[in-house]
Amino acid sequence: MAPEVFKHRRYDKKVDVFSFAMILYEMLEGDPPLANYEPYEAAKYVAEGHRPTFRSKGFLPDLRELTEQCWAPDMNQRPSFLDILKRLEKIKENLPTDHHWHLFNP
Repeated sequence: MAPEVFKHRRYDKKVDVFSFAMILYEMLEGDPPLANYEPYEAAKYVAEGHRPTFRSKGFLPDLRELTEQCWAPDMNQRPSFLDILKRLEKIKENLPTDHHWHLFNP
């Protein structure tokens, strides 16, 4: 849950960008973010400014950077989905043709 939702503040579609970041994190790490927390406690933890910790080393730094920008505490600092799509396309274009993903390898 995006911090602004937990805090009952005004929000817009950037809450979906925040949720996308959490899904991307799970895809990169192989585990749900903050899985060791109860849902309310996880939402509170995030609202206090904390984020999940990256442990895996086998993914591109650009994906980590994108994830971190998408879960920025200030929703106005989060990219739009159009910007996210452009960045993902650029990441894909820059992959070597023989690139092999090493997801879920700590």
